[in-house]
Amino acid sequence: MKKTLKELNDLPLNNKSKEMLICVGEEPDSKSLYCIQLAIWGITKKNMDVEQGIKEFIFAMPEWREARLINFFMLPLEDDGSGFNWEDTSTPEELAEAIINHIEYKVTTHFPFHFNAE
Repeated sequence: MKKTLKELNDLPLNNKSKEMLICVGEEPDSKSLYCIQLAIWGITKKNMDVEQGIKEFIFAMPEWREARLINFFMLPLEDDGSGFNWEDTSTPEELAEAIINHIEYKVTTHFPFHFNAE
């Protein structure tokens, strides 16, 4: 089943991300996932410490097609072992950090050799 960007942004994580963006004075853009916007806010406005390769990956995500976003975030549907407990966050910074950590986990899990060139 193909989901639209609007349907993705209606998911609970993105609803909470939208609320947090508004809370910090940012204007949520419905043309991009709200959780990605919050992650970028955390990196750019709060100077969250993120490995350069992960930072570049996150900054590229607003340009991804909906199908790619679904594949990255939604699959596999079962518990992926990342410990992604975004529901327990209470501040924009905590949620941004949880999203960034989840993205990093998924990148290193799905693309294990991507950042191993050292």
